[in-house]
Amino acid sequence: MSTLSYPVLIANPRGRASSVEVKLLVDTGAMFTCLPTQQLESLGLAPQWGVPITLADGRREEWRATEILMTIDGRTLHTTCLFGPPGSLQLLGAVSLEQFALAADPLTRTLVPTRVPMAYGSIHGLRTPGPRSRSQKRDPISRNARLDP
Repeated sequence: MSTLSYPVLIANPRGRASSVEVKLLVDTGAMFTCLPTQQLESLGLAPQWGVPITLADGRREEWRATEILMTIDGRTLHTTCLFGPPGSLQLLGAVSLEQFALAADPLTRTLVPTRVPMAYGSIHGLRTPGPRSRSQKRDPISRNARLDP
């Protein structure tokens, strides 16, 4: 099993400090992005709300969270970030990846654009497609039929 780290810029959305580049470990099993508390505080960020979490060893805790500005490959978005304890891993979580419409590619060990599933047809009264035929291409990430332009 390999790991994937990816460089991102992190900043305070209120603009009180310069952005910093960090290499985050891509963790699709972690819901939220997480940085050590000291690193977030150095950007002038303060906890805004609590998030109940379950650690890999099964322990349950509540960690504090805030909103950060994250830039990946030149695109900047607001995302949730947890305040991790000292020495915690710097993680890029699933919510941030989904907000950027990115997925981890274990073969190339990079982030790649992905399709975002939507339920447009069913909520707008449009006919939804029937069962897939075996000849339709499958998207290995979303497991939906590929829509070729």
